[in-house]
Amino acid sequence: MDFIIFIVLSFILVFIVKLLISKKKVEEFKPLKLSTLVECKSCKNFQTRNYKDGDYLYQHSGECKCGGQLWITKIYNVEETEKEQKWRQYTERFAV
Repeated sequence: MDFIIFIVLSFILVFIVKLLISKKKVEEFKPLKLSTLVECKSCKNFQTRNYKDGDYLYQHSGECKCGGQLWITKIYNVEETEKEQKWRQYTERFAV
């Protein structure tokens, strides 16, 4: 009887150790840095701005200097350069 308990406990211990060793680190979530491209349909003038909550494609976004309508034509993720990543990590260390 003691031998069976020893074997069962050994299997449980091996299983727990295997779980702890094989557990992978969860990757840290990187927030997206989104930009919005706003384009005038009349004069084809365009400008980029930071994404605002509620932006969606083909949303009317005001009037152009020429009097035409501005529309959101593209929403995209801006990749950080290596220099920007290092700077962000450096400043996060001192964040309150």
